[in-house]
Amino acid sequence: MADRWKIILIVCLLGSSVCQSWGAIACPVFLLEGKANQDGIVLSFRNKGKLPIQELEFNCTPASTSTPHGLACHTETGLFFPGTDYTSSFPYGSRARSVQVALRTARFSDGSTWIANRDQKCQPLRVVRKRQH
Repeated sequence: MADRWKIILIVCLLGSSVCQSWGAIACPVFLLEGKANQDGIVLSFRNKGKLPIQELEFNCTPASTSTPHGLACHTETGLFFPGTDYTSSFPYGSRARSVQVALRTARFSDGSTWIANRDQKCQPLRVVRKRQH
């Protein structure tokens, strides 16, 4: 009977440490550079995790709004290997002079998903549209 309680205690301790480590997962993507043109946004990023990423979803927030959360503006699919730089271009209809782009979700090759939350966000990238002369 005492052995069962020891096993239950060990399982509970292991379970709580696994959950704590999930909460500490750092942002898997580093946004390197962004440019805006009349057609949309060109975004460069790097997978800084240990697993290939299959899908990335980005939020875009015009800097002129007071909305704290952006709307999903682009989903990029493919196979993005760790340590490699990638560039993606996508249409973005807002004519705002400045846009904040941030990672919303990342789906890894093992099927797991990283989701930005209040405690674990990625550093957003400010993309500024050049003025046309």
